Amino acid sequence: MAFGPFKAKVGALETADIPSAAQAMAFVEGLSPIFRDRLHWRFAGRMLEKAEQSADDEDTAAKAFKNALETEKWPFK
Repeated sequence: MAFGPFKAKVGALETADIPSAAQAMAFVEGLSPIFRDRLHWRFAGRMLEKAEQSADDEDTAAKAFKNALETEKWPFK
């Protein structure tokens, strides 16, 4: 499983395309502290930091990021 692409809701009428682990990490880092401090985003961020180490780590990061989006009800198809 390769990373992404993901679409995330970023505003009332806006979405973001997130095709890579690096862009997902930028997305997580750009979240306001109230969101970034939530457990699912902290976990996704840590997994994204390790995503470049191996294909398995990239898969884990993709699953963690997808889970965080779904937890916030932000995925956009």
